[in-house]
Amino acid sequence: MPPDPRAKILHDRERLRHMLEAAKDAVAFAQGRSRADLDGDRMLSHALVHCVQVIGEAAARVSQISRELYPRLPWAKIVGMRHILIHSYFEIDACSLASGNGAVAGFDTRTTRSSEMIPDPKEA
Repeated sequence: MPPDPRAKILHDRERLRHMLEAAKDAVAFAQGRSRADLDGDRMLSHALVHCVQVIGEAAARVSQISRELYPRLPWAKIVGMRHILIHSYFEIDACSLASGNGAVAGFDTRTTRSSEMIPDPKEA
């Protein structure tokens, strides 16, 4: 008997919850911080890297069925960033985490749009 696809969705809810929690943490850590803070605060940069790694690892394990329910999420880019952070850790610098538009680690610190983009698993 083939596996029940509903079982995958239950596991996916847990993964989506992990993604949402890590995104909210990243937003909270980056709130009020700037690109310059990433250069001078190793704890901040390590915390943000960890959040992005968790988001990417969880995203990599979300089934295709669930990914198709949330087509706005750039699944491949999320997982790809995790791979870069894990496998090219020696090349990571603040530029990898910050952009010029007020975003730190891909999270707009002026709003919580990135964490809001990740679906709440209770609603999945």
